[in-house]
Amino acid sequence: MHPKPCVIITGSSQGLGFALTELFLKSSSLTVIGCSRKHSTKIKRLEKKYPQRFYFLRGDITQQPFIQSIFNFIKKQTLYPEVLINNAGLLIKEPFLKARQNSAERMYAVNVLAPMVLMQYALKARPQNKALHIINIASMGGLQGSLKFAGLSLYASTKAALITLSECIAEECKNVPVRCNVIALGATQTEMFSKAFPQFKAPVLPEQIAQWIFQFAIAEPVINGKIIPLALSNP
Repeated sequence: MHPKPCVIITGSSQGLGFALTELFLKSSSLTVIGCSRKHSTKIKRLEKKYPQRFYFLRGDITQQPFIQSIFNFIKKQTLYPEVLINNAGLLIKEPFLKARQNSAERMYAVNVLAPMVLMQYALKARPQNKALHIINIASMGGLQGSLKFAGLSLYASTKAALITLSECIAEECKNVPVRCNVIALGATQTEMFSKAFPQFKAPVLPEQIAQWIFQFAIAEPVINGKIIPLALSNP
């Protein structure tokens, strides 16, 4: 039996991750692998609605055994990764002088190291003749010269690291059918945004962002190694 393509979406239980998961199930024929620490009621509804195409794996992506289990499962299901969307993220808002080392370690683990390991596994799991599109979800705050905000120095630095890592991976993989691009989000009305800017209402909903990312994920392979700002405002 020939393996079938799938999309892996981290942080799939809420916000943009859930919107992407639902959209891929509604609008594509790809099998969807969702990953998150929370098994939300919304995810359970999708499991019932798409029992043949949606698999939810609950766990912590900062733990390599869990990442290994994701790709063991994919192999067992005779699937291979065609799209990997590193969407899961962690934001801890702290003034720099009061920032704790533990906060930095946790954010770098989720926002940089976990995507790194997921990308390594996805690249190894890709059949030699098959294309892979990696999309890393970053932030406008991680772009050089962008507007910065007090309390978000560590978070912004993790997204800057993810952006540079993505550019380097695109260069290393330029001679094989692998693309690695970054979406730098501006103000989007997610739970994470609300925690960072409780006084603001973002002008864009996760479902709107998901529509754009979905089309980009499955589009013809004409963009690689690019940082694409997706923002109406910041914040």
